[in-house]
Order: sequence, then C-alpha cells, then structure tokens
Amino acid sequence: MVNLQTSEQIFNTLMNGRIINREKIDNDVLVPEPLFTEIMDNLEAYQKQYEMSGFKFIHSGDYVYITEDEKNKTDIAMKAQILLLLISKYLNNNNFSLQKIKHLNVGLSRSDILGIRNMQETAELLTRAGMGDDVYVQIKNILVERNILLEKTSSESYILSAIGEKFFDELQPLYLDTTETSEI
Repeated sequence: MVNLQTSEQIFNTLMNGRIINREKIDNDVLVPEPLFTEIMDNLEAYQKQYEMSGFKFIHSGDYVYITEDEKNKTDIAMKAQILLLLISKYLNNNNFSLQKIKHLNVGLSRSDILGIRNMQETAELLTRAGMGDDVYVQIKNILVERNILLEKTSSESYILSAIGEKFFDELQPLYLDTTETSEI
C-alpha cells in the first residue's frame, strides 16, 4: 500500500527534476534510499499515477525519474551531459580510471574540479551552454542537486550514482567503435 507521506516526498523530488536512486550516501556509507524502496514496492501505482499526469515514468533497478517528452532533451539534460563529458575528459587527460568516480573510497575531489576548470575548453563550453564560468557551481547545481553525482560530505568529494554510471555505460560502445575504426 502506498505511503502517502513518502509519496508526497517522491512527488516533490521527481517534479523538481531530481532522480531517485536505489542508494544514497549517509555518513559516507551507501545505504538504501527509502523513496526508491517505496516506489519499487508500489511500482504499478506510481507508474500509473505519473503516466496519467502526462509524464513518462522511467525506472530501472537502480533509479527512477520522470520526463515530459523524451524526444526533446531538456536544457538540464544537455548541461548534465556536458559536465559529465568534461569530467570524463579530465579523468582521461590525467590517466585516471572511471573507477575513481564510481567508488566511495575515492571520488571526484575539489582539486579534480579545479583541474576541470583549468582545462582549455571548459570555459568556452560552459559559456556556450549558458552555464556561466564556475564549473564547481554547475557540478553542484546540476549533477549533485539532481542526484547524478552523490556527495560524500566528510571529504567533499563526489561519486557517480547509478544514472551517472549509465551515461558512461552508453558511451563505452561508441568509444570502442571509434578505437576499432582507428586501428584499421
């Protein structure tokens, strides 16, 4: 049975463009997210509720979010993708594995974000995307606020949530195709 109090929290979270992940960080430990558990326990009811309201209800075993029209990528989605690509470029340029931002014991640090800010193309990409020039503020406002990156408060570092990992998982086949083509 749907918990009305939790349902209201879920509604506010989803309507504010946030993603609900299976896990969240609490005291630097990954713990189950109660909102996600509530949705999965009552998946059919939540799916019906949001679809009847005109939203596309997107869920996997790791995250849930809603969108009005998946064909038209939102401005926020584009900005999130730009920031994730900048993070990826920074990791690649500095010979870091993607694992750095996937595990609690490491993460994207404040000094890494300064490194991203200092990359030649960062300022231009942020400006062209209408994000200003402060990459740290944009990472906090777009990636952390929407739960694409999860914050480890004790060390002020960030790891990818499940949906952040999905972004890179979808890019990997494209990268492999281009490296195979360049070897021919």
